[in-house]
Amino acid sequence: MGQKVTLPFCIWADSSTSGNVAETDAADMAKDPQSVDLQEFADKATKIRSEVRKPRG
Repeated sequence: MGQKVTLPFCIWADSSTSGNVAETDAADMAKDPQSVDLQEFADKATKIRSEVRKPRG
């Protein structure tokens, strides 16, 4: 349809966990990608990863 969408996402995998985090807010999907604070998003994704990751065993 020719519409551009801005959708920051993070994917990770290690020996016991894989996951992905995407930030979807209808108001932000039309943002200029250069205006997205990727460090802020990375900090959120890191927090989520640490909360869901479980040690093996």
